[in-house]
Amino acid sequence: MKVRDIMKRHPVVVKPDTRVRDVLQTMVSHRVTGVSVVTDDGRMLGFIPERNLIVRELLAKGKLRPATAGRDFREFISQQRHLYGKTAEDVMNREVVTISEFADVLDALECMLDNNVSRLPVVDHDRIVGELSRTDVLSHLLALEYEREGLHEEEEKDVDLANRVHEAIHHQTHISPVKLHLEVSNHVVYLHGIVSAREDIQFLVDLVSQIPGVRNVVNSLLVEQLTR
Repeated sequence: MKVRDIMKRHPVVVKPDTRVRDVLQTMVSHRVTGVSVVTDDGRMLGFIPERNLIVRELLAKGKLRPATAGRDFREFISQQRHLYGKTAEDVMNREVVTISEFADVLDALECMLDNNVSRLPVVDHDRIVGELSRTDVLSHLLALEYEREGLHEEEEKDVDLANRVHEAIHHQTHISPVKLHLEVSNHVVYLHGIVSAREDIQFLVDLVSQIPGVRNVVNSLLVEQLTR
């Protein structure tokens, strides 16, 4: 499964001159934890995670100790820009982790975990074409779990049906189980082997067809006299 198969094709974006207040409004309205900042032609400029806006408010209220220029200059500049910035371009991250639409979904999930991000802009030649969030990946994983459980349940039903068919044939016919073989797949019973008379073939097909749960019977039985 590729990223393009499950990504959102119309991601929530803002322009670089969008006011911080409107960025917040956009995130709240769309219930997202971050937005991409793009040009008019869709070129990716940066990304605003919710953390940036939270840090901005904590710095403004004196609840967070600012980084010092001597200890971590890049963090100091980033915090100052976030604190005093008025637009999306001021508060966005310029180094953004992105993913290709042709990447494998599990590789995208690994990228999220490695970089501690909850959503990835999907880009093609620096232009945004979609977005993939952890929720999108989890929805995909949930669908896979349902599919696996469904297949497992079907396999169990086929095994149970095969046992019931074997039992019915054993109790109601004289045919040796050594000469008769059957397979069950998706509730379809496949009969193989050799019987002593042509009437036995129709009897077996009718018998198996009447067993609850059998959808169809595929007959490949041969009459013993014809094989000598």
